[in-house]
Amino acid sequence: MLLEKERRLEFLDMLRGIAALAVMVEHMGERLFPGFVYFISNYFQMGQFGVTLFFLSSGFIIPHSLERSNRLKTFWIRRFFRLYPLYWVNLGMAVLLYYFYIHSVEKPSIPTILANVTMVQKFLGKPDIIGLYWTLGIEMLFYFICSLLFIVGLFRRSITIVFVFFVLALVTSASPILGIKIPGWGMFFSLYTMFVGAVMYRYYQKQISGKVFSIVYGCSFLLILVICNNVFWEDNDPMYLGTHSFVPMLSAWTFAYLLFLLSFKTENLKSPKILLFLGVISYSIYLMHALVIEALPRLESGIWTFILWVVITICVATLTYLVIEKPFIAIGRKLSSNNKKAYNQTRPATTRL
Repeated sequence: MLLEKERRLEFLDMLRGIAALAVMVEHMGERLFPGFVYFISNYFQMGQFGVTLFFLSSGFIIPHSLERSNRLKTFWIRRFFRLYPLYWVNLGMAVLLYYFYIHSVEKPSIPTILANVTMVQKFLGKPDIIGLYWTLGIEMLFYFICSLLFIVGLFRRSITIVFVFFVLALVTSASPILGIKIPGWGMFFSLYTMFVGAVMYRYYQKQISGKVFSIVYGCSFLLILVICNNVFWEDNDPMYLGTHSFVPMLSAWTFAYLLFLLSFKTENLKSPKILLFLGVISYSIYLMHALVIEALPRLESGIWTFILWVVITICVATLTYLVIEKPFIAIGRKLSSNNKKAYNQTRPATTRL
């Protein structure tokens, strides 16, 4: 059985399934259908919608994972075996494609390949070999920040943390209006989004009140509007993927936040099994669909090409989940459990007087 998640966190699998579908459909649709490109460039940026759902979901689950293990070593062992094995396989396949199959783009250099092995290549000044890797770098940065906060005892201060990133995203997005340009608004907004997910987890655990949660979540919509106004209003001419256009970005981020809230509020309802399944294999879908697009030739019919790409992607993602993800997740759990047992055995015994 692929569906082994706890019932109470089932809605996260559903959302990850939707997010993976959104990103996959955008990347395939933009290659095949001019009308689809017009839609995402003018009305709804589907990729940004999916990525925002992923970030909110990560923000929710990471406090759960870190506080359940209560040890950074356990957390990082499990995160490493969750993310890196499939990522390295995907990276290796991408490099092979670029060197021996795709001749229309510049081949990545050895330093670029080595930087990409770390998953934080952008912070090392090297480009992503596959464009969608950028989200994984942000994800790793989020883990590092959470780990640092955990070490200094501030990890549970989610309201303070989310306020800090609210201010950083606001100031950096508004800086051009003030006559200066401070980079990083996208990174800060992504991290803000993750910590909003963490705030929702605090509310879920009844560690903060509904009123406080409502204020934080309500301010998120205000921040989205302000960022879109500051960054995209002056560049409202529709551009490729809509990444510099006010309407598609505003609608994508807003709808992602609304859907996450609605799913959270109705999390006791039974989720569609197909979305739960896609959620379980969502990481494989996210990584492997880009390779499928590059490796498989187009048919004469755009519709049939799209169907072929989707079917092959889901088949490949299921295979990589079963052969790579699932076994390495199990290895990570086993190693972290052994490490925890060894740690407990070496702790000095305490005696009550």
